[in-house]
Amino acid sequence: MVAHSETVAKGNAASQVRGSTELERADNTRSIDTLTEVDSSQRVLSPLRQALLYTPASGGRRARWKAITFLVFVLFPGLIGVLYYYGIASDQFVSEMRFGIRSVESSAASSSGLLRGLGVADQSGTDSHALVQYIQSREIIAQLQERINIRAMFSRDSADFLSRFNRNRSIEDLVEYWDRQTDSFYETSTGTVVVRIRAFTREDALQISQEVHSLSEALVNELSAKARQDSVQFAEKEVGKAEQRLLNAQLAMRQLRDKEGILDPRKNAEATMALIAKLRGELTLAQTEMQAQNTFLSYNSPVLNVLRQRIASLEVEIAKLQAEVTSSPNVERREVLSRVISDYENAEIEKQFAERYYATTLEALQRARIEAERQQKYLATFVRPSLPEDPLYPKRTRSALTVIAIAFGIWGLGLLVVSSVRDHM
Repeated sequence: MVAHSETVAKGNAASQVRGSTELERADNTRSIDTLTEVDSSQRVLSPLRQALLYTPASGGRRARWKAITFLVFVLFPGLIGVLYYYGIASDQFVSEMRFGIRSVESSAASSSGLLRGLGVADQSGTDSHALVQYIQSREIIAQLQERINIRAMFSRDSADFLSRFNRNRSIEDLVEYWDRQTDSFYETSTGTVVVRIRAFTREDALQISQEVHSLSEALVNELSAKARQDSVQFAEKEVGKAEQRLLNAQLAMRQLRDKEGILDPRKNAEATMALIAKLRGELTLAQTEMQAQNTFLSYNSPVLNVLRQRIASLEVEIAKLQAEVTSSPNVERREVLSRVISDYENAEIEKQFAERYYATTLEALQRARIEAERQQKYLATFVRPSLPEDPLYPKRTRSALTVIAIAFGIWGLGLLVVSSVRDHM
C-alpha cells in the first residue's frame, strides 16, 4: 500500500510539472503574437512618424513640421494681412450724427420732473428704437437709392476689391453691406440715437448722412402727424355720432308734437287740472247753496231746479275734463294727456341725453386737439452731419494684429491636435 501511494504521488507531481510547462509555452506564444502585432503596427505607422519626425545631428527629436507650419499658417497670413491693410485697403471716412425724438409733452414733463415722480414711461424711447430699425431696414436703402444712388457710391473703382460693393448684387446683399458700413444704436443714458456712416470719400459720407437725417426727420414727422390725426379723427367721428343722435331726438320730438297737436302736454294737463279744481269749487258752492235753500223751498221750486241743473252741468264738465287727463273719453282729443305726457317725457329724456352726449363729445374733441398738439413729436438734432477730414477706417495696425493673432491661434490649436495624435502613436 505504501508503495502504491508513493507511485500515485510521483504521478501527480509529474502531471503538475507537465501542466506548468504547457502554460509557460502558451504564455510565450501569446507574447510572441503580441510583439508581432506591435511590430506590424509600427511598420504601418513608421512612414507617418518619419514624415512628422526627424532626428538632427544633435540627437534630439523635434517636429520638422513646426517651422514649416508656422511659416505657412502664421507668417504667411500675417504678411498678407499687413500688405493688404497697409498697401491695398482703401481709406474709409466716417460721418457721425446724433439726434433724439422729442415732444412738447415730454419736454414739459421732463422739466418739471413729473416723469420721474410718477414713474411714467417716456414714449420717445420706443420711437427711437423704431427709428434705429428704420435706419437699418431695406426701406431706407431703397429710398436712398432713389435719391443718391448709394450702389455707385459703395462700388467706386477707387476702392479696393475686398471693401467695395459689387453693384450687380441683389438688394438683399446691399442691405447686408449697408449693415457693415453703418453703425446705429440708441443710447438709453442720454436718450439719443447715434448714427455713424462709412464711405470711401468725404463727400459721399457727408451726403449719405445728410440724406439719412432727412429721411429720419420725415419719418418722425409722418408718425407724429398720423398719431395726431388718428386721435382727432376718432373724436370727430364721435361728435358726428352724437350730432346725428341729437338730430334724431329733435325730429322725434317735433313729430310727436305734430301728431298730438300739443306743444307741451304737461302745461295743458296743469291747465286742465286747475280748471277741474275751479269747477269743483263751484260745484261745492252750488251743492252747499242747494242744501241751504232746500230747507226753506219746496222740491219743485225754480231756484232749486236751477241749482240742480247747475250742479249736474258742473259734474258733467268735471268728469269730461278728468277723462281727458286720465282715460280715453269720447271727446275731440285723440289721446289722453297721461299717455301723451309719457311719450313726451320719453322723447324729452332722449333729447336731453343726446344734448349731454353731444356736449361731452365736443369737449372730448377739444381735448383731443389740445393733446395732439402737446404730443407733437419732432427730431431734435444735437450733432449734425459734418464733412470728415481724416479716414477712421480701416484700423490698419489693429486689423493686421488681429489677423496674426487668429492665425497664431489656429496654428497653436493645430499643433496641440497633432502633438496629441503623435503621443498616441
